[in-house]
Amino acid sequence: MLKQRIMTATVLAVLVILGILFLPANWFAWITAAIVLFAGWEWTNIVQLPHSGFKYLYVLVLAGVLYVCQTIPATFILGISLVWWVYAFLLVLSFQFGKQFIKCVWFNAILGWLILGPFWVSLNILRDRPNGSSYLLYVLVLIWLVDIAAYFIGKRWGKRKLIANVSPNKTWLGFVGSVLCGMIFAGIFAFIIPVKWWYVFFIISIIAIFASILGDLTESMFKRQGNVKDSGYILPGHGGILDRIDSLTAAIPLFTLGILWFGK
Repeated sequence: MLKQRIMTATVLAVLVILGILFLPANWFAWITAAIVLFAGWEWTNIVQLPHSGFKYLYVLVLAGVLYVCQTIPATFILGISLVWWVYAFLLVLSFQFGKQFIKCVWFNAILGWLILGPFWVSLNILRDRPNGSSYLLYVLVLIWLVDIAAYFIGKRWGKRKLIANVSPNKTWLGFVGSVLCGMIFAGIFAFIIPVKWWYVFFIISIIAIFASILGDLTESMFKRQGNVKDSGYILPGHGGILDRIDSLTAAIPLFTLGILWFGK
């Protein structure tokens, strides 16, 4: 299982890096939109939309959301994303203490648009900026490192559960170890980049680290409420697309917002 997981992750990482470095902007936008739409389909399974017709309608509306997002200022969309993730943090805490949030299927389905729409916008906005490919690769590697550290440190040494009602496999040691690994990587990168605002870049990176953990926990919360193990089965050893991008759906929009607000 671990070997299959590593092989799949390696192939995906290579494809993502090649896409970021070499795809034209319009091709990158179309391909990332297709990935987001597929993730939207998986979201309908997590929130348990009752009929395949509703699922197709949901994905179609999501495509419209992505189209409309292109006409709205990016800072506004990413600001909405910031509000949503603050709200998601409160939902996760409430769920941990036994308080169920709204169980309306369509309400929870709409929340998926708040997750996936800004995520797609942030991918393309960040990549299109000066040195954007480097920034996007950096934040991806940062979050991948945090995820890997959490998995291996938690699996090897973690005992005390972090937030058991939301994600029973996550431990405090895995959480602390992953954050420290991410901070060390961010600190080294922020120190060596040739800009005057390295300390701001470091703070934005730390926010992205914590956001990535929140994104992971948020999807876990919805899966626990819907009694769903994986969002899908398309990726051997990993589950679905959403299971791979859950941490990125929070980290990249907030990282991009920070770059837009404070970047030089």
